[in-house]
Amino acid sequence: MTAMEAYFDESGTHHGSADICIAGYLFEKDKAADLDAVWQRMLQENGLPFFHMVDCVQGTGPFAVR
Repeated sequence: MTAMEAYFDESGTHHGSADICIAGYLFEKDKAADLDAVWQRMLQENGLPFFHMVDCVQGTGPFAVR
C-alpha cells in the first residue's frame, strides 16, 4: 500500500461570490516531503514568509514595493 498526502485550496467562498473553485494535489508521501523541501528553500531564498497568489498579484503583504 502507498501512503498518500493531499493538499487543497479554495477561492470564492466569501459572501457575494457567484463562483467557487477548489483545486488540489495528490502526492505519494515521500514526494510531498521532497516538494516541501524545495518550496521552503524557494521561500527562504526570496525572503518570503509565505506565498499567497492574491498578495503577489496585488503587490500586498510581503510583495509590497517598499
